[in-house]
Amino acid sequence: MKESEMSHFTVLVAVTADSPEEAETAVSEALRPFDASLEVEELTDEDGETYWRNPQAHWDWWTIGGSWRGTFQARIDAKKTRHHGAGASVSE
Repeated sequence: MKESEMSHFTVLVAVTADSPEEAETAVSEALRPFDASLEVEELTDEDGETYWRNPQAHWDWWTIGGSWRGTFQARIDAKKTRHHGAGASVSE
């Protein structure tokens, strides 16, 4: 298997959830397309060995909170917001 270069970086993923378990599921679903272990594309190296990789990979593991655990608090009165790409959003 080929090793890809990964670096350590912070990503903020905001989700709407009614429980910590729902939040973890929602974050997992949002980050899944960028998982380095997701086998999307088969390639062959210079030695003729085939391997799989995800060309969109940006992470190999994640954790909710990390160094910022407790920094962002849930708000009961927060409005739900739908995002429409390029930074545009609509509040409901």
